[in-house]
Amino acid sequence: MNVNPDIAVFGKTIANGFAMGAIIGKKRFMKNSTKTFISSSFWTERVGPSASVAFIKKYKKLNLSKILISKGRKIKSIWAKAAKDSNLNIKISGIDPLATFKLELKNWPVGLTYFIQEMLKRNFLATDKCYANYKHTDVLLKKYEKACFEIFNDISKFDKKNILKQKLKNPVKQVDFGRLTSEK
Repeated sequence: MNVNPDIAVFGKTIANGFAMGAIIGKKRFMKNSTKTFISSSFWTERVGPSASVAFIKKYKKLNLSKILISKGRKIKSIWAKAAKDSNLNIKISGIDPLATFKLELKNWPVGLTYFIQEMLKRNFLATDKCYANYKHTDVLLKKYEKACFEIFNDISKFDKKNILKQKLKNPVKQVDFGRLTSEK
């Protein structure tokens, strides 16, 4: 991505979810770290560094970045086609392996809640964000595509009739930090 930061901090991702953290940077900045003691929660943890090394080796061997970008593009394409088929306007953003969408509806949180609810009925734990995964096979993506087409069509139909909220089985999903800042 042609980004060369002075300092970068990595969390659990570097060890595929295991306890691990890393601070890396340009020599002129990192040399200052030798003048201090850097403590760590993971100081005695051995699994994190081992998982990091194994993960990085596998990531390189599989050329995982290329795979995740490809899968992310497929997911973005599914959303775009499903929205077009349903006569819905959609905004898709984010880098390919970490994409998100937003449908232009009268009430987006209601639409998102409905999408989550209906995806769960089809055995998908899904929301408006998708983190492409190596295990997202073409067979699973085909099932996901079918579900998106069906649900986007229902959202469009129910939104036009102003009955989308009535189709919810649970409270409307709080988006952003509203649940933390709104007064009760």
